[in-house]
Amino acid sequence: MHHCILADCEGGHHGWSNLCHAARRHFGRRTKLWATFNEINVQTFCSYIYGSFPPAKFFRFGTAGRIFLHMYQAHVAAYEAIKAAPGALLFIGF
Repeated sequence: MHHCILADCEGGHHGWSNLCHAARRHFGRRTKLWATFNEINVQTFCSYIYGSFPPAKFFRFGTAGRIFLHMYQAHVAAYEAIKAAPGALLFIGF
């Protein structure tokens, strides 16, 4: 899911939180293991410092820091949204 809305992380984590609430409502009974993000450090480095992932920015250290923070905040919001599902197990990959 996160690849589809990654650009929204620049504006904060609220859109991601809403999407996670919807996913929990739809898939919650059938899903036990949830991963909010995978390797947010790699995603931000490759997108805003090295420039190999979209939006392909180079040496934007301040932006990379903000994006990393927003993605981490989005993880926390997703955790809160998903943990309400009975028996849900969550993780974030680094």
